[in-house]
Amino acid sequence: MNAKDVADAAAITSAFGSVFQFLPEIAALFAIAWTAIRIYEWARVRLFGYSGEIKP
Repeated sequence: MNAKDVADAAAITSAFGSVFQFLPEIAALFAIAWTAIRIYEWARVRLFGYSGEIKP
């Protein structure tokens, strides 16, 4: 398991926790921000074909 998998699990847990009012609103903000970053990364690589490497 890498760091992104752990952060994804934490984001999902905090999202569900905030929906069921187990965690404060700051956890919901963290989950929303992390999920938005992950969706952006996925779209950048899958849809636009950009992997972060500079091609000559």
